[in-house]
Amino acid sequence: MTNRELYNQIQNPLDNDETLQLFLECYQQNHGDIPYDYIVGATYMNQRLTLDWDKQSELMAFLLNRSRARGGIKNPYGIPTINYFIKTLPDPVPKDFFTRPEVLVNLRDVFAYSDSMDELVVHPHVLKPWQGVGSSDHDEIHHRLYLNVKAEDEIDMAMKFVEKCDQKDLPIELKIFRLDSDRRDSFVIYVPGEELSSYVDVLREIKEENPSLVAKVGEPPIFTGNIDGWIGYGSEKIDSYESSSYHAERLKVINDSITNVLRSYVKENLETQISNPDTNQTISVRDYFTKNLKNQVVEQKRRYTNLDSKTSQEIDSAIEQSLEELLSDEFKEKSYQTESMTFQLNRFHIRSAIADAISKCDIDLSKFLPDIKKEIQANAIIRGMDPDKICFDVENRDLLFARDNSEKELQAEDSPKVLIYSDKNNSSNQS
Repeated sequence: MTNRELYNQIQNPLDNDETLQLFLECYQQNHGDIPYDYIVGATYMNQRLTLDWDKQSELMAFLLNRSRARGGIKNPYGIPTINYFIKTLPDPVPKDFFTRPEVLVNLRDVFAYSDSMDELVVHPHVLKPWQGVGSSDHDEIHHRLYLNVKAEDEIDMAMKFVEKCDQKDLPIELKIFRLDSDRRDSFVIYVPGEELSSYVDVLREIKEENPSLVAKVGEPPIFTGNIDGWIGYGSEKIDSYESSSYHAERLKVINDSITNVLRSYVKENLETQISNPDTNQTISVRDYFTKNLKNQVVEQKRRYTNLDSKTSQEIDSAIEQSLEELLSDEFKEKSYQTESMTFQLNRFHIRSAIADAISKCDIDLSKFLPDIKKEIQANAIIRGMDPDKICFDVENRDLLFARDNSEKELQAEDSPKVLIYSDKNNSSNQS
């Protein structure tokens, strides 16, 4: 399968109106913000790690033995305790090795480091006992594949994935989410270079050979590209160490796009009458919007000072006079100085007021979906994303296609040449 064929198979999340409707409703209900947990699922940070130590020991032994077979074990951080620990490992490592009491004493020394250093790095895998496994010899990461794997199946899936990749000599970078959670990105595969189709082939082979395991895999994260209904795709920023994650990047596009569309509606309908929840009477969108912003300011300031009616009127007046600026596409932040106080408004205050005003308007939210989709596509282009399949960054997509073209050229060079000669002289002699 070529990378272009895989690209064509991946379902664009923007093609699903139900997804956009859910985002819009979430934006409205959460006062102008779609939280990160909404697109990846909730994490319960107050819960203990979900850890089956017997299975974890089996995974660690499995990876250490495979790493030895592929060229040895390395400790790139040069931690002396880990170097000593590696030298004392049996060969092969029994799968119950890390459950033995005499070994656990040493493990307390090996992993007595800060969270960022709490990992044993092996070649060509990285073993993170509490979180995941990965590769220490891969090229730059360009793609992510997301699986919604149940906690009890994560280690089995990891072992099958590692085994398949080893057979195909593919580098491995894999994160297993070990916290108690409802996250739909609990199993993340980081894909280097132009090898995306190879990793999807690995997962499809796992499904073919282990249908009962894959049958328990849930739907991937809501705004990833969908492959076969159980694999999610997302582009990794090539300068990923200097930028935010796939989901954070897309979430910004979604929030900004919904804001732009709804803001335009509010600007065009400032004099429209809507219901006032405080008086059971009607109020203009203009007055409701101004009042909402004032209430946000009052809520912030009342912790520090008592606000009298004069100050409240000053806030009202200041906001009303700058309403056009507050509703402009370029607005980010504004400071106000009245006779009684200083206050600030930023784009998050505006988002909240827009969402609340829309909720009071008698309008079907689905009316906004076509414009929101167009706005998302426009913002995607600005941020280097593929407007036709927003799960791809353009740069990564083009690298995949370039790989296909290179392979075609190589095949053409290797194919036998058939030459046809025209013997004109011989033909004329015969005539």
